[in-house]
Amino acid sequence: MQTTIDKIGQEHLQRSAAIYIRQSTTQQVKNHTASTQLQYDLRSRAISFGWKADDVKVYDSDLGLSGGGTVERPDFRQLVADVGTGIIGIIFAFDATRLARNNVDWHRLLDVCSICKTLVADFDGVYDVSQYNDRLLLGLKGTMSEAEHHLIRTRLVEGMFKKAEKGELRRRLPAGLDYDPNGMARITSDEKIRHAIELVFQKFEERGSGHQVYRYLQERDLQIPIRRQNGSIDWQKPDYGTVMRILKNPRYSGAYVYGRTVPTKTIDADGVIKSTRKKLGMDEWKIVIKDQYRGYITWEQFVKNQKRLQKNILVDLNGEASVVVRNGTALLHGLIRCGVCGRRMAVAYHRKSETYRYVCSKKADTTDGAATCQSIGGPPMDRAVSDAFLDAMEPANIEIAVAAVDVLENNEDATIQQLRDRLEEARYEADRAFRQYNIVEPENRIVARTLETEWNARLKRVEELEEEIERRRSQRPPPLSEQEKRKLKIVGLDLNNVWNAPTTDNRSKKQLLQVAFESVFARVNRKSRVAELSLVWEGGAVSEIEVKMPRIGEHSCVFSNELIADIRKMATCMTDKQIAKALNNRGARTPKGLPFSIERVRSVRRKYKIPIFVPPKSSKEDDEKVYTAQQAALELGVCTATIFRWIEEGFIEGEQVAPYAPWKIRLPEYVRNSVSKVTPEGWLPIRKAAHSVGVSRQRVLHWIQKGELDVILAGRGRRRGLRVNLDALRKVAEPDLISRLSGRK
Repeated sequence: MQTTIDKIGQEHLQRSAAIYIRQSTTQQVKNHTASTQLQYDLRSRAISFGWKADDVKVYDSDLGLSGGGTVERPDFRQLVADVGTGIIGIIFAFDATRLARNNVDWHRLLDVCSICKTLVADFDGVYDVSQYNDRLLLGLKGTMSEAEHHLIRTRLVEGMFKKAEKGELRRRLPAGLDYDPNGMARITSDEKIRHAIELVFQKFEERGSGHQVYRYLQERDLQIPIRRQNGSIDWQKPDYGTVMRILKNPRYSGAYVYGRTVPTKTIDADGVIKSTRKKLGMDEWKIVIKDQYRGYITWEQFVKNQKRLQKNILVDLNGEASVVVRNGTALLHGLIRCGVCGRRMAVAYHRKSETYRYVCSKKADTTDGAATCQSIGGPPMDRAVSDAFLDAMEPANIEIAVAAVDVLENNEDATIQQLRDRLEEARYEADRAFRQYNIVEPENRIVARTLETEWNARLKRVEELEEEIERRRSQRPPPLSEQEKRKLKIVGLDLNNVWNAPTTDNRSKKQLLQVAFESVFARVNRKSRVAELSLVWEGGAVSEIEVKMPRIGEHSCVFSNELIADIRKMATCMTDKQIAKALNNRGARTPKGLPFSIERVRSVRRKYKIPIFVPPKSSKEDDEKVYTAQQAALELGVCTATIFRWIEEGFIEGEQVAPYAPWKIRLPEYVRNSVSKVTPEGWLPIRKAAHSVGVSRQRVLHWIQKGELDVILAGRGRRRGLRVNLDALRKVAEPDLISRLSGRK
């Protein structure tokens, strides 16, 4: 039997000696320093066996990497390559089995060592792999090492699982949760962290998309907390991944969850076995203990959020389109479903025009190339559902107005609240720096200067935050008072005008529809060319509507008869530009939902053979001229509000050919002569004159409208107004008073 020295030959000494150093985890590298040092001391063992110090190569890049074959070990691969090229004569290791914890790597190394006549040495001895007994001994050691690794891991995993079943296995908590002295999780007592986490869930409830929450935080320069590996809390600018991790973490719902992932092994293109973790669905989670502590949201809300996030995926596992609100023109994107197969319908936009269609996604979900169930034109569907929504929301317009104001105020309050939290923390740090500076002896200038610099930096941070809060407060509109809110409830909100306003974008409309409807099922009756829509409202109510679909060759852009009649009236006295402005002011839109322009008005006139307005060439007498409200106000030297009041009172005559069209006002000679800068003697304001005579103001206006009483516009500035002659008023009022008194007798 050969001894250790007999196995080492001259052919081995002529090659290099390799020392392979490895620890399984980073924690072992950090805490088990003695074990690492023992492996480095193998260098002296190699020198004692006859190798020169320069011929000893150390492979230590695999510190912190497991030898179980589930991770890539670059130094182990380099070691096998060096052995295969014949430059390594012996491999030193603290324990031969530490070279590999799996038989695949272990036996591959032994095979290469056997072919290249490379020895393996540890504290138990030196092994010549080319000899059967040594090969058998090392093979048994490798098998026992792999079994030991498996048994240890199994016991640890089972122990963790048993502890997790009771909810006692402590895991690193996310930011916003802490352990109490009894080891139970609870919401953190730090208000700054708590407000930031609450804001994320609040904005997701409002906006329904993780990306929209991320954009909200980013646009307002807000920060969110994260917990590092060492347990400390850091604040950083928001990123999409951090926001999604907060929304998907069940710990925020007060639940204890274990086993959300399972280990799995894969083989890459190079044939290397890699260990990864596969995410499981919520139904497959191994341990779920609900309501273990009070969370930021309830478990039901967490489940609802996960379903909402799943729907936001562009194409889900069933091949259906997402429901996330995007910038497209289609208002029913994510809501409309096929009435035949029930799948969510996708939107197909036309490249060259502004039209779009809703297409069933069945073809994308099947492998046999089955045709889609149906394809429906989008604009008629959108108009019908929007009209149903506006009709249903009409009684709730007042509540919507007040709620909209409250949402705007809350958005700004959330932004300033986080700044206030940061300011409070900065003031604490400044006070702490001052206390440290204050207790230093004045003679110790080196320490005093350092603490003074830190104190000034803290004070500067406080000043910056105060300026930022003041800047944001100055930019936000003042909140509505209780009196203004009561007035708003009285006046209400015209939701139709808001819906059709140019400032209301499609994203806002989609958000409103998704709040109101759970889904919209569409089924086309091809014989009658009617689309049957089933509107499923939030809460379970269902309403049925029918939408007439245009036949092949039928023009889809059909205007209402009322709109054509109004355009025909306005065309008698208005240009195309004026008509377009009047139609847009009243909220009218084309069948495609577009605002009117000069070109679109001209197209309507040509289609319905409406002649264009030609202004008269020759001017007429002044008393026959027609003025707009602005022109009449300028002519008489009053404001437009006064002109409208006089039209209502009948002092001057005016008319409109259609709603929101320019006024046609005539100013006869007697109206012009009634304008005076100086109030003549004996002429009084209408209200004062009526009071002197003992009649009502409305009765005086009635006599003015009948032409029984003359009136003038006199005075300057705020004292300017209508005046009547008191003597003339008495003459007109005297018969009336006598008749009323006689009637009483």
